[in-house]
Amino acid sequence: MSTDLYGVRIEKIKDTKVQLRIFNVYGDFVGIPASKDFFVRVMSDWSIRHEKSAVEEYLTEYIKNAQDANDTHFSCDFEEYILFMKSCDFVKSVKVVETKNYPSILKHTFYYCKNGKWKDEKKLPQILFELTVTDKKWISHWQEGDSWGTTAYDAYYGERLEEDREVWDKFLRTFTDEHIRTLAEPQNSQLLEDHIWNLVVGLQGDDNNIAWRSAEVLERIACHSPLAKLAVPGLTECLSSHNADIKGYSARALGQIGDERAIDALLPNLAYLGYEGRARSAAIAIGRIAPQNRVCINALQRIINGAFVTYDHKQPGYTGVKASEALKTAAAFALYRITGEEKYLKKWMKGLYSDNEDVNTIVDDCFGIFANANKDASLLQAVKPYIKKYIRSKHACVYYWDNPFWNDLVNS
Repeated sequence: MSTDLYGVRIEKIKDTKVQLRIFNVYGDFVGIPASKDFFVRVMSDWSIRHEKSAVEEYLTEYIKNAQDANDTHFSCDFEEYILFMKSCDFVKSVKVVETKNYPSILKHTFYYCKNGKWKDEKKLPQILFELTVTDKKWISHWQEGDSWGTTAYDAYYGERLEEDREVWDKFLRTFTDEHIRTLAEPQNSQLLEDHIWNLVVGLQGDDNNIAWRSAEVLERIACHSPLAKLAVPGLTECLSSHNADIKGYSARALGQIGDERAIDALLPNLAYLGYEGRARSAAIAIGRIAPQNRVCINALQRIINGAFVTYDHKQPGYTGVKASEALKTAAAFALYRITGEEKYLKKWMKGLYSDNEDVNTIVDDCFGIFANANKDASLLQAVKPYIKKYIRSKHACVYYWDNPFWNDLVNS
Protein backbone atom coordinates (compact mmCIF):
# COMPACT_ATOMS: atom_id res chain seq x y z
CA MET A 1 0.00 0.00 0.00
CA SER A 2 1.51 3.33 -1.10
CA THR A 3 1.69 6.21 1.34
CA ASP A 4 -0.59 9.08 0.35
CA LEU A 5 1.19 12.41 -0.02
CA TYR A 6 -1.94 14.54 -0.41
CA GLY A 7 -5.68 14.35 -0.05
CA VAL A 8 -8.06 15.49 -2.80
CA ARG A 9 -11.71 16.51 -2.62
CA ILE A 10 -13.82 17.63 -5.57
CA GLU A 11 -16.04 20.48 -4.39
CA LYS A 12 -17.54 21.84 -7.60
CA ILE A 13 -17.51 20.95 -11.30
CA LYS A 14 -18.87 23.04 -14.16
CA ASP A 15 -17.85 22.24 -17.74
CA THR A 16 -14.05 22.55 -17.89
CA LYS A 17 -13.68 24.16 -14.46
CA VAL A 18 -13.36 22.24 -11.21
CA GLN A 19 -12.73 23.38 -7.66
CA LEU A 20 -10.67 20.84 -5.78
CA ARG A 21 -9.26 21.01 -2.28
CA ILE A 22 -5.75 19.68 -1.73
CA PHE A 23 -4.82 18.60 1.82
CA ASN A 24 -1.40 17.93 3.32
CA VAL A 25 -1.70 14.40 4.67
CA TYR A 26 1.94 13.26 4.85
CA GLY A 27 4.27 14.70 7.46
CA ASP A 28 7.32 14.96 5.22
CA PHE A 29 5.52 17.11 2.63
CA VAL A 30 4.94 20.50 4.22
CA GLY A 31 4.24 22.51 1.08
CA ILE A 32 1.34 22.05 -1.31
CA PRO A 33 2.38 21.98 -4.99
CA ALA A 34 0.69 23.99 -7.68
CA SER A 35 2.51 22.99 -10.88
CA LYS A 36 0.49 21.79 -13.85
CA ASP A 37 2.15 18.38 -13.92
CA PHE A 38 0.98 17.77 -10.32
CA PHE A 39 -2.63 18.25 -11.37
CA VAL A 40 -2.12 16.01 -14.41
CA ARG A 41 -1.01 13.28 -12.00
CA VAL A 42 -4.12 13.91 -9.88
CA MET A 43 -6.29 13.64 -12.99
CA SER A 44 -4.54 10.36 -13.82
CA ASP A 45 -5.81 8.77 -10.58
CA TRP A 46 -8.60 6.20 -10.90
CA SER A 47 -11.92 7.48 -9.61
CA ILE A 48 -13.42 6.21 -6.36
CA ARG A 49 -15.86 4.28 -8.59
CA HIS A 50 -12.89 2.51 -10.22
CA GLU A 51 -13.31 4.40 -13.49
CA LYS A 52 -10.08 4.82 -15.45
CA SER A 53 -8.96 8.34 -16.22
CA ALA A 54 -9.01 9.58 -19.83
CA VAL A 55 -5.71 11.35 -19.10
CA GLU A 56 -4.10 8.07 -17.99
CA GLU A 57 -5.39 6.27 -21.10
CA TYR A 58 -4.09 9.03 -23.38
CA LEU A 59 -0.62 9.12 -21.78
CA THR A 60 -0.31 5.34 -21.73
CA GLU A 61 -1.10 5.15 -25.45
CA TYR A 62 1.17 8.11 -26.26
CA ILE A 63 4.17 6.58 -24.48
CA LYS A 64 3.50 3.14 -26.01
CA ASN A 65 3.48 4.65 -29.51
CA ALA A 66 6.71 6.50 -28.75
CA GLN A 67 8.31 3.25 -27.63
CA ASP A 68 7.10 1.37 -30.73
CA ALA A 69 8.27 4.14 -33.06
CA ASN A 70 11.76 4.21 -31.59
CA ASP A 71 11.97 0.50 -30.78
CA THR A 72 13.51 1.35 -27.38
CA HIS A 73 12.58 0.92 -23.76
CA PHE A 74 11.99 4.26 -22.11
CA SER A 75 12.72 4.68 -18.42
CA CYS A 76 10.31 5.99 -15.82
CA ASP A 77 12.22 9.30 -15.94
CA PHE A 78 11.38 9.64 -19.62
CA GLU A 79 7.70 8.96 -18.91
CA GLU A 80 7.71 11.71 -16.26
CA TYR A 81 9.46 14.04 -18.69
CA ILE A 82 6.70 13.40 -21.25
CA LEU A 83 4.06 14.07 -18.58
CA PHE A 84 5.72 17.37 -17.64
CA MET A 85 6.17 18.54 -21.22
CA LYS A 86 2.57 17.66 -22.19
CA SER A 87 0.92 19.04 -19.04
CA CYS A 88 -0.35 22.11 -20.93
CA ASP A 89 -2.30 19.77 -23.23
CA PHE A 90 -4.52 18.93 -20.25
CA VAL A 91 -4.29 21.90 -17.85
CA LYS A 92 -5.21 25.37 -19.06
CA SER A 93 -4.79 27.20 -15.76
CA VAL A 94 -4.61 26.75 -11.97
CA LYS A 95 -5.83 29.43 -9.58
CA VAL A 96 -5.76 29.57 -5.77
CA VAL A 97 -9.22 30.32 -4.32
CA GLU A 98 -8.52 30.10 -0.56
CA THR A 99 -6.15 28.69 2.05
CA LYS A 100 -6.79 27.18 5.48
CA ASN A 101 -4.30 26.26 8.21
CA TYR A 102 -1.53 26.96 5.73
CA PRO A 103 1.37 26.95 6.35
CA SER A 104 1.43 24.48 9.25
CA ILE A 105 2.95 21.25 10.54
CA LEU A 106 0.93 18.05 10.73
CA LYS A 107 0.20 16.57 14.14
CA HIS A 108 0.69 13.00 12.90
CA THR A 109 3.06 11.55 10.31
CA PHE A 110 0.43 9.88 8.10
CA TYR A 111 -3.24 10.48 7.38
CA TYR A 112 -5.28 8.07 5.27
CA CYS A 113 -8.66 8.70 3.68
CA LYS A 114 -11.42 6.73 5.43
CA ASN A 115 -15.02 6.96 4.23
CA GLY A 116 -14.14 10.08 2.25
CA LYS A 117 -12.61 11.97 5.19
CA TRP A 118 -9.33 12.39 7.04
CA LYS A 119 -8.65 12.50 10.77
CA ASP A 120 -8.45 16.10 12.06
CA GLU A 121 -9.54 17.22 8.59
CA LYS A 122 -10.54 20.72 9.70
CA LYS A 123 -7.04 21.25 11.12
CA LEU A 124 -5.08 19.99 8.09
CA PRO A 125 -3.17 22.48 5.92
CA GLN A 126 -5.16 22.86 2.72
CA ILE A 127 -5.59 24.98 -0.38
CA LEU A 128 -8.68 25.24 -2.57
CA PHE A 129 -7.72 25.46 -6.26
CA GLU A 130 -9.77 26.29 -9.33
CA LEU A 131 -8.50 24.03 -12.09
CA THR A 132 -9.40 24.75 -15.71
CA VAL A 133 -8.77 21.89 -18.12
CA THR A 134 -8.52 22.01 -21.91
CA ASP A 135 -11.35 19.51 -22.42
CA LYS A 136 -14.04 18.34 -19.98
CA LYS A 137 -13.36 14.71 -20.94
CA TRP A 138 -10.17 14.86 -18.85
CA ILE A 139 -12.30 15.18 -15.69
CA SER A 140 -15.26 13.05 -16.76
CA HIS A 141 -14.42 10.41 -14.12
CA TRP A 142 -14.84 12.95 -11.28
CA GLN A 143 -18.02 13.83 -9.41
CA GLU A 144 -18.68 16.51 -6.83
CA GLY A 145 -17.96 15.18 -3.36
CA ASP A 146 -15.34 12.62 -4.45
CA SER A 147 -12.50 12.37 -1.91
CA TRP A 148 -9.37 10.23 -2.07
CA GLY A 149 -5.72 10.05 -1.12
CA THR A 150 -3.13 10.45 -3.83
CA THR A 151 0.58 9.80 -4.35
CA ALA A 152 0.74 12.57 -6.97
CA TYR A 153 3.67 14.97 -6.74
CA ASP A 154 5.22 17.73 -8.79
CA ALA A 155 8.55 17.57 -10.57
CA TYR A 156 10.71 19.86 -12.63
CA TYR A 157 12.03 18.77 -15.98
CA GLY A 158 13.40 20.87 -18.80
CA GLU A 159 14.95 20.66 -22.21
CA ARG A 160 18.64 19.87 -22.34
CA LEU A 161 20.83 22.79 -23.30
CA GLU A 162 22.32 22.55 -26.75
CA GLU A 163 25.35 24.75 -26.04
CA ASP A 164 28.03 23.83 -23.56
CA ARG A 165 28.63 25.42 -20.17
CA GLU A 166 31.37 27.77 -21.41
CA VAL A 167 29.11 29.27 -24.07
CA TRP A 168 26.35 29.90 -21.55
CA ASP A 169 28.79 31.35 -19.02
CA LYS A 170 30.09 33.82 -21.60
CA PHE A 171 26.53 34.75 -22.63
CA LEU A 172 25.36 35.37 -19.05
CA ARG A 173 28.42 37.47 -18.20
CA THR A 174 27.57 39.94 -20.98
CA PHE A 175 24.60 41.21 -18.96
CA THR A 176 26.32 44.03 -17.10
CA ASP A 177 24.13 46.83 -15.77
CA GLU A 178 25.31 49.11 -18.57
CA HIS A 179 24.53 46.48 -21.22
CA ILE A 180 21.04 45.92 -19.79
CA ARG A 181 20.31 49.66 -19.82
CA THR A 182 21.39 49.79 -23.48
CA LEU A 183 19.21 46.81 -24.38
CA ALA A 184 16.24 48.52 -22.73
CA GLU A 185 16.37 51.42 -25.19
CA PRO A 186 13.46 51.36 -27.69
CA GLN A 187 15.63 50.77 -30.75
CA ASN A 188 16.99 47.56 -29.20
CA SER A 189 13.64 45.99 -28.23
CA GLN A 190 13.89 43.11 -30.72
CA LEU A 191 17.39 42.20 -29.58
CA LEU A 192 16.29 42.32 -25.93
CA GLU A 193 13.30 40.10 -26.70
CA ASP A 194 15.60 37.56 -28.37
CA HIS A 195 17.87 37.58 -25.32
CA ILE A 196 14.90 37.05 -22.98
CA TRP A 197 13.79 33.98 -24.93
CA ASN A 198 17.36 32.64 -24.74
CA LEU A 199 17.28 33.17 -20.96
CA VAL A 200 14.00 31.23 -20.78
CA VAL A 201 15.81 28.34 -22.47
CA GLY A 202 18.46 28.68 -19.75
CA LEU A 203 15.74 28.41 -17.11
CA GLN A 204 14.51 25.15 -18.63
CA GLY A 205 17.88 23.45 -18.90
CA ASP A 206 19.32 20.70 -16.74
CA ASP A 207 22.23 22.86 -15.52
CA ASN A 208 21.12 24.33 -12.18
CA ASN A 209 23.84 26.98 -12.20
CA ILE A 210 22.73 28.31 -15.59
CA ALA A 211 19.06 28.19 -14.58
CA TRP A 212 19.38 30.33 -11.44
CA ARG A 213 21.78 32.74 -13.13
CA SER A 214 19.28 33.17 -15.99
CA ALA A 215 16.59 34.02 -13.41
CA GLU A 216 18.94 36.52 -11.75
CA VAL A 217 19.56 38.27 -15.10
CA LEU A 218 15.81 38.40 -15.77
CA GLU A 219 15.32 40.07 -12.39
CA ARG A 220 17.76 42.83 -13.39
CA ILE A 221 16.21 43.21 -16.84
CA ALA A 222 12.81 43.67 -15.18
CA CYS A 223 14.10 46.87 -13.55
CA HIS A 224 14.48 48.50 -16.95
CA SER A 225 12.06 46.90 -19.39
CA PRO A 226 8.48 45.53 -19.35
CA LEU A 227 9.57 42.94 -21.91
CA ALA A 228 10.71 40.82 -18.95
CA LYS A 229 7.05 39.76 -18.66
CA LEU A 230 7.71 37.39 -21.55
CA ALA A 231 9.56 35.16 -19.08
CA VAL A 232 6.71 34.89 -16.54
CA PRO A 233 5.48 31.42 -17.63
CA GLY A 234 9.01 30.01 -17.62
CA LEU A 235 9.84 31.53 -14.24
CA THR A 236 6.56 30.28 -12.79
CA GLU A 237 7.38 26.71 -13.85
CA CYS A 238 10.73 27.08 -12.08
CA LEU A 239 8.91 27.51 -8.76
CA SER A 240 8.30 23.76 -8.87
CA SER A 241 12.04 23.08 -9.06
CA HIS A 242 13.56 21.12 -6.18
CA ASN A 243 16.68 23.29 -6.40
CA ALA A 244 16.59 26.03 -3.76
CA ASP A 245 18.59 28.56 -5.81
CA ILE A 246 16.41 28.17 -8.91
CA LYS A 247 13.28 28.49 -6.82
CA GLY A 248 14.54 31.51 -4.87
CA TYR A 249 15.90 33.52 -7.81
CA SER A 250 12.81 32.76 -9.90
CA ALA A 251 10.61 34.12 -7.10
CA ARG A 252 12.77 37.26 -6.90
CA ALA A 253 12.50 37.77 -10.66
CA LEU A 254 8.71 37.32 -10.60
CA GLY A 255 8.45 39.84 -7.78
CA GLN A 256 10.53 42.34 -9.73
CA ILE A 257 8.44 41.82 -12.88
CA GLY A 258 5.27 42.36 -10.86
CA ASP A 259 2.89 40.18 -12.87
CA GLU A 260 -0.07 38.93 -10.82
CA ARG A 261 -0.15 35.67 -12.79
CA ALA A 262 2.68 34.51 -10.54
CA ILE A 263 0.72 34.80 -7.27
CA ASP A 264 -0.97 31.40 -7.48
CA ALA A 265 2.39 29.69 -7.96
CA LEU A 266 4.15 31.74 -5.25
CA LEU A 267 1.58 31.18 -2.51
CA PRO A 268 2.23 27.44 -1.94
CA ASN A 269 5.94 28.26 -1.51
CA LEU A 270 5.27 30.03 1.79
CA ALA A 271 5.76 26.63 3.41
CA TYR A 272 8.99 24.78 2.81
CA LEU A 273 11.01 21.74 3.78
CA GLY A 274 14.36 22.48 5.38
CA TYR A 275 15.21 25.68 3.48
CA GLU A 276 13.73 28.97 4.63
CA GLY A 277 15.13 31.13 1.83
CA ARG A 278 12.49 30.00 -0.68
CA ALA A 279 9.66 30.98 1.69
CA ARG A 280 11.25 34.40 2.29
CA SER A 281 11.66 34.93 -1.45
CA ALA A 282 8.02 33.98 -2.05
CA ALA A 283 6.76 36.38 0.64
CA ILE A 284 8.89 39.24 -0.68
CA ALA A 285 7.80 38.55 -4.27
CA ILE A 286 4.12 38.57 -3.23
CA GLY A 287 4.72 41.90 -1.51
CA ARG A 288 6.45 43.42 -4.53
CA ILE A 289 3.59 42.37 -6.78
CA ALA A 290 1.10 43.75 -4.21
CA PRO A 291 -1.92 41.88 -5.61
CA GLN A 292 -5.48 43.04 -5.18
CA ASN A 293 -6.32 39.36 -4.74
CA ARG A 294 -6.46 38.99 -0.96
CA VAL A 295 -6.20 35.19 -1.01
CA CYS A 296 -2.64 35.49 0.34
CA ILE A 297 -3.60 37.28 3.54
CA ASN A 298 -4.50 34.25 5.68
CA ALA A 299 -1.26 32.40 4.96
CA LEU A 300 0.86 35.52 5.59
CA GLN A 301 -0.93 36.26 8.86
CA ARG A 302 -0.31 32.71 10.04
CA ILE A 303 3.40 33.18 9.42
CA ILE A 304 3.47 36.39 11.49
CA ASN A 305 1.63 34.55 14.27
CA GLY A 306 4.35 31.89 14.29
CA ALA A 307 2.87 29.09 12.21
CA PHE A 308 4.93 25.93 11.89
CA VAL A 309 6.45 25.95 8.43
CA THR A 310 9.08 23.19 8.32
CA TYR A 311 10.63 20.27 10.14
CA ASP A 312 13.92 19.89 11.95
CA HIS A 313 15.03 16.53 10.57
CA LYS A 314 17.91 16.39 13.06
CA GLN A 315 15.42 15.88 15.86
CA PRO A 316 13.64 12.56 16.45
CA GLY A 317 10.03 12.53 15.36
CA TYR A 318 10.48 15.46 12.96
CA THR A 319 10.20 18.35 15.42
CA GLY A 320 8.18 21.26 14.03
CA VAL A 321 10.01 24.55 13.42
CA LYS A 322 8.14 27.84 13.56
CA ALA A 323 8.56 30.75 11.16
CA SER A 324 11.73 32.73 11.92
CA GLU A 325 11.82 36.47 12.56
CA ALA A 326 13.30 36.96 9.08
CA LEU A 327 10.35 35.19 7.46
CA LYS A 328 7.90 37.09 9.68
CA THR A 329 9.50 40.36 8.56
CA ALA A 330 9.09 39.38 4.89
CA ALA A 331 5.45 38.43 5.56
CA ALA A 332 4.83 41.79 7.26
CA PHE A 333 6.12 43.56 4.14
CA ALA A 334 3.75 41.58 1.94
CA LEU A 335 0.79 42.23 4.24
CA TYR A 336 1.52 45.96 4.30
CA ARG A 337 1.67 46.07 0.53
CA ILE A 338 -1.63 44.19 0.20
CA THR A 339 -3.62 45.83 3.00
CA GLY A 340 -1.90 49.18 3.55
CA GLU A 341 -2.33 48.71 7.32
CA GLU A 342 0.22 50.62 9.40
CA LYS A 343 0.66 47.81 11.93
CA TYR A 344 2.31 45.72 9.24
CA LEU A 345 4.51 48.62 8.17
CA LYS A 346 5.74 48.95 11.76
CA LYS A 347 6.37 45.22 11.98
CA TRP A 348 8.38 45.34 8.77
CA MET A 349 10.42 48.38 9.84
CA LYS A 350 11.03 46.83 13.27
CA GLY A 351 13.31 44.43 11.44
CA LEU A 352 15.80 47.27 10.99
CA TYR A 353 16.80 47.10 14.64
CA SER A 354 17.23 43.35 14.88
CA ASP A 355 20.61 42.03 16.00
CA ASN A 356 20.10 39.24 13.45
CA GLU A 357 21.61 40.40 10.15
CA ASP A 358 19.19 38.19 8.17
CA VAL A 359 16.26 40.07 9.68
CA ASN A 360 17.91 43.46 9.19
CA THR A 361 18.65 42.91 5.51
CA ILE A 362 15.16 41.54 4.75
CA VAL A 363 13.93 45.13 5.00
CA ASP A 364 16.33 46.11 2.25
CA ASP A 365 15.60 43.01 0.17
CA CYS A 366 11.91 43.88 0.07
CA PHE A 367 12.68 46.90 -2.11
CA GLY A 368 14.43 44.77 -4.67
CA ILE A 369 16.97 46.54 -6.81
CA PHE A 370 16.98 50.23 -5.90
CA ALA A 371 16.35 51.42 -9.45
CA ASN A 372 12.97 49.68 -9.41
CA ALA A 373 12.04 51.05 -5.99
CA ASN A 374 11.78 54.51 -7.56
CA LYS A 375 8.70 53.28 -9.43
CA ASP A 376 6.69 53.28 -6.20
CA ALA A 377 6.99 56.73 -4.68
CA SER A 378 4.25 56.07 -2.11
CA LEU A 379 6.16 53.11 -0.68
CA LEU A 380 9.36 55.13 -0.34
CA GLN A 381 7.55 58.02 1.32
CA ALA A 382 5.92 55.62 3.80
CA VAL A 383 9.26 54.18 4.93
CA LYS A 384 11.20 57.47 4.75
CA PRO A 385 10.73 58.51 8.42
CA TYR A 386 11.68 55.01 9.62
CA ILE A 387 14.80 54.83 7.43
CA LYS A 388 15.78 58.40 8.34
CA LYS A 389 15.58 57.66 12.06
CA TYR A 390 17.45 54.40 11.61
CA ILE A 391 20.34 55.84 9.60
CA ARG A 392 20.83 58.54 12.24
CA SER A 393 20.85 55.98 15.04
CA LYS A 394 23.94 54.21 16.29
CA HIS A 395 22.68 50.70 15.62
CA ALA A 396 25.38 48.18 14.74
CA CYS A 397 23.95 47.38 11.30
CA VAL A 398 23.52 50.95 10.04
CA TYR A 399 26.67 50.65 7.91
CA TYR A 400 24.71 48.42 5.55
CA TRP A 401 22.42 51.35 4.71
CA ASP A 402 25.22 53.84 4.14
CA ASN A 403 24.77 54.23 0.38
CA PRO A 404 23.65 57.04 -1.96
CA PHE A 405 20.14 55.64 -2.53
CA TRP A 406 19.03 55.80 1.10
CA ASN A 407 20.94 58.98 1.89
CA ASP A 408 19.29 60.76 -1.06
CA LEU A 409 15.90 59.49 0.12
CA VAL A 410 16.17 60.71 3.70
CA ASN A 411 17.60 64.07 2.63
CA SER A 412 15.00 64.70 -0.08
